[in-house]
Amino acid sequence: MKYVIIGKIGPHWGDDPKGRVEAVHEKLDALNIRLETVFYTQGAYDFMEVVEAAPDAMLALSLWYKTKGFGELISMPAFTMETVTAAMKK
Repeated sequence: MKYVIIGKIGPHWGDDPKGRVEAVHEKLDALNIRLETVFYTQGAYDFMEVVEAAPDAMLALSLWYKTKGFGELISMPAFTMETVTAAMKK
């Protein structure tokens, strides 16, 4: 399943962005989450990502990210137009 993640980076991780990114990539690999796209943003959130993940893996990532003090994640399932169209026909 694809997810769009928007996230905030905790204030103390501004001093070590490389360490946070490396730790997150290791966790993504461990949870078998495939990172497709990353954009860093300005405004209410610091980044946006698109990932491919099982629902339980996405939950595990969100909990891990917060407990590590990295910041906060909001994950949203992402659907293709074909999936939406098929659902509308049911």
